[in-house]
Formats: sequence, C-alpha cells, structure tokens
Amino acid sequence: MKITIVGCGLRTPLLLSAIFEQLPVVDEISLFDTDPAMSELMESLGNILRPGKGTRLGVASSGQEALRGAAFVISSVRAGGMSSRALDERTSFEAGIAGQETIGPAGFAMAIRNVPAVLHYARLMEEVAPSAWLINLANPAGIVTEAVRRHSRIRAVGICDTPQELIFRIAATLAVPVHNIRVEYFGLNHLGWIRSVKVNGREQMDNLLAGEASLHSIYPQAFFDAALLRKVGLLPTEYLYFYYRGRRAWQQQATVGRTRGEELSLLNVALVDKLRKRVLSGDSEGALEHYSAYLNRRDASYLKAEVAGSSALHFDPPRWDPFHTETGYHRIAVATIEALAGLTSRSRLVLNVPPASSFELWPPGSVAEVSCEIQNGAIVPDLISNIPHPARELMQSVKSYELATIEAAISGETDARIWALAQNPLVGDWDVAADLVPKLQL
Repeated sequence: MKITIVGCGLRTPLLLSAIFEQLPVVDEISLFDTDPAMSELMESLGNILRPGKGTRLGVASSGQEALRGAAFVISSVRAGGMSSRALDERTSFEAGIAGQETIGPAGFAMAIRNVPAVLHYARLMEEVAPSAWLINLANPAGIVTEAVRRHSRIRAVGICDTPQELIFRIAATLAVPVHNIRVEYFGLNHLGWIRSVKVNGREQMDNLLAGEASLHSIYPQAFFDAALLRKVGLLPTEYLYFYYRGRRAWQQQATVGRTRGEELSLLNVALVDKLRKRVLSGDSEGALEHYSAYLNRRDASYLKAEVAGSSALHFDPPRWDPFHTETGYHRIAVATIEALAGLTSRSRLVLNVPPASSFELWPPGSVAEVSCEIQNGAIVPDLISNIPHPARELMQSVKSYELATIEAAISGETDARIWALAQNPLVGDWDVAADLVPKLQL
C-alpha cells in the first residue's frame, strides 16, 4: 500500500512515525511539497525514525509522481506558508478581531488560499489515483473537505484533533478508559459541541456540568465560565471561546503583543535552521531532540496567548515524548487509514463528513464534524437531529459563510470574497469585509 503526503510541514515527522509504527502494510511513502528543500528535510528526519523498517520513503519531483498509485493521500497543505498566516492574523487583530488561522478573517484568507491548492491535488488524483482516499488535514479542515467533496470526484474525509482531545480529557476527568465512554459530538470544524457522555450506558453530562472541579479538569485553560457552560448545556470545544468570548481573546492577544502565528513563525524559522544543521552534520539524536522540544513548546503554548495573555516564547516547556502520545493529528489520521483500509474491524472517530442528518437547512451533502463509526471500510456518521437552538443558529450561520467562501475561493471574484467574509459571524459587516479583503494575503 502506498501513502502520499502532500505538504511537508512540521507535523510530517509525527505522521511518518505513526505510519511506521501502526501500518506495517505500507510499503511506500511518497513526499511532495512545493518547496523541495522541505520535502528533503522531512525525508531525512523520516529516515532517522524508521531504522529497520522496510517501508520505502522518497521525495517525488512532481505532484503527479507523488500521487500515482496511492491508496491514501494525506493533505497537509499550507498555501502561502506560515508568513501568510502571521500577516493575516495581524490584519485581523488590527481590525479588532482576534487573529486565528482557522476562523475569522485569517481563517477566511487561509481557506481562499488552501481550497484551490487542495482541489489541484484532488484533480490530479482523479487522473492518477482515482480510487484513493484523501485524508485532509489542510485548514480550515471543514471548508477544504467540503470543497473537495463538492468539486471533485475524490473520496475525502477531514481530520481535526480538537474533538478527540476533548474526549480524552473527559475520560480522564471521569477516571475511565477512553474506550469505555460513548460521546455524541456534533458541529462544524472548530465549531463543535458534546451533548452526551455515557459510561456503561449511564449519562454523565449533568454531573460534568455541575462540578467546578470537573470543568476545570476538562478545560485546562480558562476558556469558559462554568455559568456559561451550564447555560449552554453542552461541552464546547475550545474554539467556541472565540465566539463566546471574542473580545477577551482579542484583549489577551493585545497583552502579548503578537498573535500565535507571529510567534510560531519565529519558532519555525529557528527550528528549520537547527534541523538542517543537525541533519547535515549527521547528528540524528540532536535533530530529534530539537524537534521534540519544539513540539513540546508549541503544544504547551496552544491558545495561551488568547486565553491567558502569555507568550509561547518565554517559558520552560515540558519534556514529553511527542512521538508516543495517544492523541494528535497523526494518530487520528493513521487510525482513519487503518479503519478505511479494513485493518481494524471497527473504529469510532470524529470526522468531517456529510452526516446522517435531519438538519434540513443545509444543502444536501454538506460536511459537518460528527461522531462516526467506521466499519468494513465504510464511514457511518451519527444522525444529527434536535440540535439545541443556540448551537443550531450558529452552525447555520457558519455553514452559510463556509459555502460562500468556497464559491469565492473558486471564482476569485472580489465581490464574492467580500460577501463571504461579511457572512462570517466574527465579522458580520459588508464595510468591514470590504476593508479587510484587500489587506489579507489572498
């Protein structure tokens, strides 16, 4: 079985490590990036991670070569690179909206760049790997996945680690193994809620919402007031923070003076330089040590600027082993491949796919983020029905924005872009959108 990774960003070594560890049936991995130097650097790190493994690992010279014959294609594209993210987050911040790469103005700009880029590879797949699955990690994952499903013939599923991280924290709070809880999750990418948590068939939501200690355990940072969660009656993912407490998110970024994208740009440049020097000198252990330290700093600083007003640059990170964590994009992507390839009998994951939905306000086939069973290589999504009113209204508003953004990304028309951004609930104004569109990295 051949797996192709398109877009060789800094999560690539984690993906390679998980593939080597969990998918022994893979005999070839092909890497491709529009920056050949990044593909080559990731190949070098991959070779460090695969001692004794028979899997062939190589860099392709073209997208067609990389994709030809693949059974699974992992899309980790970031069109415009980290520099565009940083500029867009700064533009959003200066407009009074917290800068975040997947939502608001910066998320819109990323979608405008990434939708055509990923569609390009989907259309190449139609030619050289028409039966392959596209496992999409490219952000905004829901919008990009929806675009591929609507505008190509490729089978695609979107991956995000946010829901699974929340589920793991709930399991830890309840002191039960994660496979012993059954969670009902629904929403859109970075706009999702849990409304049911059962242990041995017994509902736990009321107990979780009632306890201050349990809520502090579930949310390691102060995203939400307990009173807010009890009023909502759901357990939201952390990205609802930007919708429920958007002004605070902006104020905390102002305290730091930089957006997360700006801080990560500084960290990434330093990391890539160190990795290349270590690889060229033959210092494999040093390369992995630098990479692990970077991931620990990045993960430990996640959303701290927006919630706590603290910088990713000024603290001592923990010393975890990022290659052997239970969660993360790499674990979910590989678990999805295992299930779709029939290597596991049954898996339950949260994926971005069209749900089995009675939510009739959406156009047919619209992508949601929903709990799914994967059995015999087929995805069986949960039914979305009886969505609580506040979540329902916000989901409908964001889905309208997502569909308009896909249209704008494909057409390239300025007015279509302004109209789409104006529909974003964090913008909500034609004039604000008209002022932002020329300033974003589109």
